[in-house]
Amino acid sequence: MKRLRILLSAHELSPSQGSECAEGWNLVTRLAQYHDITVLYARGSQFAPNAYETAIKKFYSENTNEYNIEFIAIPQPRLTLLVAAINKRISKTGSSIGIPFLYYFGYRQWQKEAYKTASLLLKSSSFAPGSSPGQAFRLSLFALVHHLTSINFREPGYLWKLGVPFIWGPTGGTAKLPLKFASDLGFRTQLSENLRNLVNAIALRFKKRITEAIKRSSLIYTFSQEDLELFKLKGAKSVELMLDAGCQSPNLAVLQSDSLTVSQSHRLKILWVGQLIRRKALDILLNAVSGDPELEERVEITIVGNGPLRSRYQQQISRLGLTNTTITGWLSHEEVFNHMISSDVLVHTSYREATSNVIPEALSCGLPVICHDICGMAIAVTDQCGIKVPLESHEKSVTGFRQALRIFIAPQPATGNRHPATFLREGALARATELSWDHMANRIALDYARIANQS
Repeated sequence: MKRLRILLSAHELSPSQGSECAEGWNLVTRLAQYHDITVLYARGSQFAPNAYETAIKKFYSENTNEYNIEFIAIPQPRLTLLVAAINKRISKTGSSIGIPFLYYFGYRQWQKEAYKTASLLLKSSSFAPGSSPGQAFRLSLFALVHHLTSINFREPGYLWKLGVPFIWGPTGGTAKLPLKFASDLGFRTQLSENLRNLVNAIALRFKKRITEAIKRSSLIYTFSQEDLELFKLKGAKSVELMLDAGCQSPNLAVLQSDSLTVSQSHRLKILWVGQLIRRKALDILLNAVSGDPELEERVEITIVGNGPLRSRYQQQISRLGLTNTTITGWLSHEEVFNHMISSDVLVHTSYREATSNVIPEALSCGLPVICHDICGMAIAVTDQCGIKVPLESHEKSVTGFRQALRIFIAPQPATGNRHPATFLREGALARATELSWDHMANRIALDYARIANQS
């Protein structure tokens, strides 16, 4: 494969943080094995304006920039920082972005600065005499540009205006929560979901930057079937499914052969990881277990995470009498990894998410997953590595997760037959290889070469 010069936009980029920062870092550093990478990234988040640059400098003070990635840090604009200060002061959500409207207003200002920087980089290119306008990009500094993070479709940035082949994604976020499920969660949640759907509909219909980015993209990666169909309907040339989260390749040396067998202890070890917020829906797991006497007796639940609903869930655990349930708070990545190695199943109850990083990471530890059959989870988890529960209503979700958990405490089959849990653990390792950052980067690198050759 011929090495190409690629310009990436990754607002979130850090070797020491998770979520979209991890996506940006893991893909940028791996794509550099195949192509010459220049990446525009935010110097820091809106609430920590220097955090990303500090983390990257620290990393490369201890490691070699083997592939000579060019990192261009773009500071948060003054207007963004002003709005962020107001956002942080009035926001009571405890989230990393505060009030979404204010966050995305500030984010858009950063994207304008990224576009200015990219334009200057392209203007530094030299074109051969006699080149027609249609041929100019072929001789430009970069073969193509890729808007990588953040992933929400409502903010495509401005790099699609550069006149260079443009790739966008993974992106998405148009999937709707079923009305029955939303109504089960109460009036406030139903109102919030209706407002979200309205904002998405308005953005898709009236926000010209979104429709132009869709039409001008040479390729869009998206993390759900719903998003794929919608982007095609809006005129996208090419759309492919790709998760927004990956994992390290399975470390088979760490996983001993006996870790692939069903736990022979009396208790089934359940792991739950995430923010203790409404949409992560931890209560589904708690209610699923408490409604079944055998599960109550047989399971041990470890909840890794923190958030505004921690005290509420702690009270629910006490009220339901789930004595073998522990909330640990946030743990280091190594500690979470150790919990994954020693657990029997990861339960992921979120009712709306792109693809949680915890799912591919769990699979890389040979840990089967029980989750809702939605968004990125519907793609990441197959019948060979987990169990997906239809998202229809809160009551049906509780029943579905309960039935899935019962599979793991079923008696050992007759001699010669594998327990379903053993089959799923083996399948988890195989699926993790397909979902690894290495596999994802290789696929994107090949797409870069294909699109550049077509241009």
